Amino acid sequence: MSFFVNQRALLAKKNHQVASTFKISGQTQAIASYAQQRLWLHEQFSFRDSDLAMYNLIIPIIIKRGSLSIEHIRSALLSVLKQNTILRTAIRFNEESGQIDQYIQPLSEQSYSFEHTNGVFTPEQLDHLLTAESITKHFNLDKGIVVRCHVVQRSDDTGGGLLKQNDTIVFAFHHIVFDNSSVTPFIEDFVKAYQHRESFFY
Repeated sequence: MSFFVNQRALLAKKNHQVASTFKISGQTQAIASYAQQRLWLHEQFSFRDSDLAMYNLIIPIIIKRGSLSIEHIRSALLSVLKQNTILRTAIRFNEESGQIDQYIQPLSEQSYSFEHTNGVFTPEQLDHLLTAESITKHFNLDKGIVVRCHVVQRSDDTGGGLLKQNDTIVFAFHHIVFDNSSVTPFIEDFVKAYQHRESFFY
């Protein structure tokens, strides 16, 4: 339990640092952290013209029993993004200041990348899909799209919008906003949001 508490504290600290910076400035814009600047520069100079991604982190979740509503999955993810502004923060070069800045983006249904795939019948097909999620560019740092949700159904039948046993949810994140210490608190927040069935209006 102490390990889980420490993991949550790390994500809370990361979000607090971002929020504090913006609060001090009174805006939704601030200078990117040193770590963010380093990752941004490396990606821009080494992988800008490549279709391969260097900094994808994925969390595949296989459903063992019961069913999950795809609509509720998407709503729960929006709830997590609403709570954690770092997961909807753009990182880009500010030509006026000559600095790399971070910008909190407004919450919307376009705040993350989403894909729905069915007919993934075999473990080999799933492995291929997970490999693709790990190495393919899906994010847009300029627009703050740094989170992705890919729901994967084994059957050809969409199942009335439900994921069932052995179906998979693949969450992916850009490492510029997410690391291994963020996994446990993210899952906890997502499960809590799903259970609450939060609705969003824009």
